[in-house]
Amino acid sequence: MSKQVLIPQIALNAVSMASNQVSASFPTQYVDNLGIQLVWSGASPGGSIRIQVSMDQVTWISLQTMPGTDLVISPGGSAGNAYVDVTQTTAPHMRVNYTTAGGSVGSLTAMVSFKGLQG
Repeated sequence: MSKQVLIPQIALNAVSMASNQVSASFPTQYVDNLGIQLVWSGASPGGSIRIQVSMDQVTWISLQTMPGTDLVISPGGSAGNAYVDVTQTTAPHMRVNYTTAGGSVGSLTAMVSFKGLQG
């Protein structure tokens, strides 16, 4: 078996954290593993970042750490970063969803990298 590694793609490119932001859907139906790198900067970044999955690109559901508990990344008012590693996903579509908090000033970049096994 050989590995297929794709070049990272930008899902959100230095978007303003003053308003809600949603990336385009990225296809994951032929992907075994993927990583999402989040980087935020600015005077007072805030709000919440969720990774969402969908079967039909109409209904979007946030990834959860346990049933009923969404995986939420919360920029804490200063520059920072996070990495989400998704293994063995069954969802054919994913996206990054950012919800602003009042007074948020900053920018957010999200990059996605995929890896799969070819047999």
